[in-house]
Amino acid sequence: MKPRQWRLAGALALTLGASMWAAMQDVDDSPARAAAEPRVRATPNSAAPPRPATAQTGSAAAMQRLPELPVAARRAPLAAEGAGFAAPLSFRPPPPPSASPRPTAPPLPFRYVGAIDETGQRRALIMQGEHLHILGRGDEIDGRYRVERIGEAGIDFLYLPLQQRQSLSLSRS
Repeated sequence: MKPRQWRLAGALALTLGASMWAAMQDVDDSPARAAAEPRVRATPNSAAPPRPATAQTGSAAAMQRLPELPVAARRAPLAAEGAGFAAPLSFRPPPPPSASPRPTAPPLPFRYVGAIDETGQRRALIMQGEHLHILGRGDEIDGRYRVERIGEAGIDFLYLPLQQRQSLSLSRS
């Protein structure tokens, strides 16, 4: 074995010997000795009276009496800022936000092409992708949009699922 291993083995042996010696000292307490020493009950505000060192043995001299825990009625309450640390946890999802944003209609998928005046009623030419629509007041497109008004400046649509009004400018852009 190397010198370091010898030192570690010696330290282990000394530790085990000291532990056994301390355990044997506690076994030494006999019932006659325990009856001879009066037990003093300490209160929270008073400490145990000191005993003379000559009447105590080695392990008993090292022991000290601890004061009793305070009664719950006399214990001070938790501070308000620290009381939440022991609050119960909940695994329920949080409630939905109270002010949810209102849904809005999608942007108009139409492009203005032109207008036709027939017998006093104005009709608009509108492109939707590759499809050309000729629309008058009250006409519906795919059950989603209804033409409310065709004016000089724009066309007013009603988005039927949400009942929201939208306008399409009549400029050729």
